[in-house]
This record gives sequence, structure tokens and C-alpha cells, in this order.
Amino acid sequence: MARIDPKTTEPVLERARRDLPLFVNQIGTLAHLPGVAERMLDLYVALPRESTLPRVLIELAILTVSSLNACEYCLVHHGALGADYGLTPEQALSFRDGSWRRLEQFGPRERLVIEYAEQVTRDANRVSADLFGRLRAEFSEAQIVELTLRITLCCFYNKFNQALQIDIEDEAVAAFAAVRARS
Repeated sequence: MARIDPKTTEPVLERARRDLPLFVNQIGTLAHLPGVAERMLDLYVALPRESTLPRVLIELAILTVSSLNACEYCLVHHGALGADYGLTPEQALSFRDGSWRRLEQFGPRERLVIEYAEQVTRDANRVSADLFGRLRAEFSEAQIVELTLRITLCCFYNKFNQALQIDIEDEAVAAFAAVRARS
């Protein structure tokens, strides 16, 4: 049960219901600070529009971070989104039970994203020159910036969701159940 009741009547919620229906409880909680909620929603909408990375790689990074941080809210939401954007149902579900660590189910580029997301989440001060060099060989600077932004932003959302125990929306639960049914 949520520690803070999400707002239900703020104007930003009309936009959230249209643009991000699976995240209405999170935006509703942010709506206790309406100006911040508007700007966070702007960021949510801008990121995919300006993305330079395949969405499946972003979802892999988000799922890695959320698994490491044990954020059930994000694992459910992004498990469903990951399957929508190209992960197999088994891959999408593997982040919930920890079996994602069997990296043979992912290709080399995917494993690099997972390794980077894991290192940034665990200790960003210890991203090795070797790891960063491999990123540079595979991705543009803009892509590395975007990937790092998505990883660190996910850490923020994981902690926000967990501390406030934001309820998972019924629509997200249903979307995740549909992924489970396909596995």
C-alpha cells in the first residue's frame, strides 16, 4: 500500500493518462509537487523522442538496474515494455527472478549494456577504462550519454518508488501477466 496517496485531479494527470498510462500512480505521487511532475513528465516524453539507442537496449539497462535495486514497480512495468520492444518473454521475465545473470541468453551488445548498467549502479566510480573503451567502440558519445542518463535516472525512480511504496497500476500488472502467459 502506498505511503503517499497519489493525486488524482491535478492537470498533469490528464496528460499522464494520455502519454504514460502505465505510470499514473508514479506521476500522481509526483503531482504533490505539480511543477516538478510536469517537468518529469516532459522528460519521460522527451527521452524516447530524442533517443539515439534502440529501445530494447534501454529496457535492458532499466531492467538490470531495477533488478539490482529490487524495485518491483519498475520490474513489472519494464518487463512488459521490454517484451514490447524486442526482448523475448523469457528475457523480460528473467530480471524478476535473477536468471538474467545467465548472460548467454543475450548477444554481445546486450551483455555490454547489462555490464555497464550493473557497474554504474553498483559503483559508478569504478567504471573501468576497459569497460568504457568497449562502450566507445560500440556506441557514439550521444548514445553513451543517453545510456548513462537512463541508468542513473532509473536508480532515482527505483529509490523513489521503493521509499514511497508506490502501488503498481492494474494495467501494468495485466501487461506483465500477458508477458508471463507468452513465456
